[in-house]
Amino acid sequence: MLDSVSLAVLVLIFAFLWFREVVKRKNAENRQPRLISEARADAIKRSRSSLEGAVYEQLVPQLPEWHHTPSEARFLGDPVDYIVFEGLSTGEPTQITIVEIKKGNSNTTKVQNKIRDLIKDGKVAWELIKID
Repeated sequence: MLDSVSLAVLVLIFAFLWFREVVKRKNAENRQPRLISEARADAIKRSRSSLEGAVYEQLVPQLPEWHHTPSEARFLGDPVDYIVFEGLSTGEPTQITIVEIKKGNSNTTKVQNKIRDLIKDGKVAWELIKID
């Protein structure tokens, strides 16, 4: 059997463990609204950045950085932003250029890099589908 001192020590240990668990839960409850708030702010920031990029992509042909005739460009958006048919406005196309727009510190994606490599390797084809 347990003597009174051993019983008192066990009760103190259980009380300490219970109190520690209560404090942990309270801290977690206090942290949760802050974490949710931070996650929402981050989502808004990312969404705003994405929308800003999409708008910017649409406006680029009107900016001085654009070195093509705007009417010769066709917007795709994904996986690349534009295909430019150089000379199309004169009826004499001379070149096809793929244009990707990046703003700030953005980098091309793995897929965009693969597309770039396919073009550089000459792995581009023409296909005609006739439907009767």
